[in-house]
Amino acid sequence: MRDVSQKMGIREGMRAFFGNAPQSALDAINLPTLNIASQLRGQFDYIHVFTITQAEMDDLFPKLKRHLKPTGMLWISRPKNKKLKITMALPS
Repeated sequence: MRDVSQKMGIREGMRAFFGNAPQSALDAINLPTLNIASQLRGQFDYIHVFTITQAEMDDLFPKLKRHLKPTGMLWISRPKNKKLKITMALPS
C-alpha cells in the first residue's frame, strides 16, 4: 500500500515549504526526507499551506505560486473545524 506522501507525489529530496501545518497533518502524510525551508524564499518543488478562509487562500495563492518551480506542486489545505491559527508571514 502506498503512503499518503506517495499518493501526493512527494519524493525524497524535494525542496519544500510548509505554512501553518499542524504536526498531526505532517505525521499523517508520512513525509520522506525533504529539504524543508523555514522561510518562503527561492524556488520549491513542493509547497503545502494550511488556510482557513477562501479570502486568505485568494490572497496567498499568487505569492505562493511565484515560489514554485515550473514542475512544482502547491497544496492548500483547510481544517474542517476552521480552528487553525494563522501565523505565517509571507513576503509581498
